[in-house]
Amino acid sequence: MQTLTDEESDFRSFYHYMHKPYRESQYEDLVIIEPEWKFMRQCRKGMLMQIIRDGQVLGGVVLHRSDTRLAYVWLLGRDWSPNL
Repeated sequence: MQTLTDEESDFRSFYHYMHKPYRESQYEDLVIIEPEWKFMRQCRKGMLMQIIRDGQVLGGVVLHRSDTRLAYVWLLGRDWSPNL
């Protein structure tokens, strides 16, 4: 199931449980992770589409509308594995 949300609590969960852990695990000390306030500023311009199964959020994408097109900003899932 997919849901669209603009709730700050959902954006914060996406940041803390998907975005930040993925970036830290993939790039370790080479990555500069934007602070939460900066991430949230971008999120407020769009919506979060969540992929949900059995009540658990498995992934998500932050979407922005730009004139007549829809663009994604971040796309991640829980327990991301580049080998999937």
